[in-house]
Amino acid sequence: MRVSPRSDWVRPAGVLTFPHVPPVLARNLPWIVLILCSITFAEFLTGSTPVLVPLLDPLSAVFLIGLYGAGVLLVREAAIRWNKGWPTVLLLGAAYGIAEEGIGTKTFFGPKGVGFLATYGHFAGVNWVWATELALFHAIFSIALPIAVVALIFPASARVSFLSTRRALTAVVAVFVLTVGAMFVLFNGNEIPSGPVLLATLAAIGGLVGSARYAPAGLTALRSGTVPSLGVAHPLVLGATFVWGFFGLSWIAPELIAIPAVVVAALVAWSVAFGLYVARHAESFGHPAVRLDFVLGALSFDLALASVWGVLGDFAVVPVVAVVLVVAWRLQGRLAEPGPVPGSVAAVTPRPVG
Repeated sequence: MRVSPRSDWVRPAGVLTFPHVPPVLARNLPWIVLILCSITFAEFLTGSTPVLVPLLDPLSAVFLIGLYGAGVLLVREAAIRWNKGWPTVLLLGAAYGIAEEGIGTKTFFGPKGVGFLATYGHFAGVNWVWATELALFHAIFSIALPIAVVALIFPASARVSFLSTRRALTAVVAVFVLTVGAMFVLFNGNEIPSGPVLLATLAAIGGLVGSARYAPAGLTALRSGTVPSLGVAHPLVLGATFVWGFFGLSWIAPELIAIPAVVVAALVAWSVAFGLYVARHAESFGHPAVRLDFVLGALSFDLALASVWGVLGDFAVVPVVAVVLVVAWRLQGRLAEPGPVPGSVAAVTPRPVG
């Protein structure tokens, strides 16, 4: 397939307008917003990284951009170049999560920062409950949701490459590899896994990347037969139900269920079942306003958690929450306006080949 060059969108059309943004910045807004969303959803809103840390510590900002920024750009680029959709994005997102938490920070293997889950579910050198949770978490919050948000704000760029040249792609790959490599050397040095475990981790990443390469091009390929339009739950409620259930299984179930394997299986089953449910009702997500409600539902836990952190002392996260809500409010208003549906092309809907 042909990858659209950057020259095709000198000033990308957006559902939201940015009239006072300089042209140089406007041309690059989609990928900048993509990086900011990835860092914000996974780090700032969850409290994993206080908002002021990258502002006061440039090295921290470098690691966040090199990790989340390069990661989400590469996943999105792979989906576009391979002419794939959400199954590929989610599989690559899980591979990203393993690279970050398994190779980079090494929390998959040692006790630092994992707490109870360093013993509960620890087997053969791996924190299995934590590893499952984080691989799924990053696939959703670090990768899929940022890509969906950028496609809603800048629908004209939904299938446009942000890394259309070999030099740009090589540079971003190098940044990601170097960042993960530096983290492996600098972070949690006393928790380096054994050789076989490390090789198995790399094999898991390779297996997910290979599966993503040959995954179905869209969610609708995962279903069989015809189904009625989604009418059971509002998309906002649907997204919230998934994410609150996901964190309930991740944070509460280990305290109640004695067998860690049951929690791991429940996390996987909950995520897969939800994905299949959405796939069976994919037509109901055709309008961007519906997708926006779904995304907001999926972000509801993050936003609630960030509000708690703000009350407890991370005051800088409060304006971040406000920005997310204001952007969502403006998007809802624009998408509700009469006339042609803006952004009717899904975030990673494959382009027809031919």
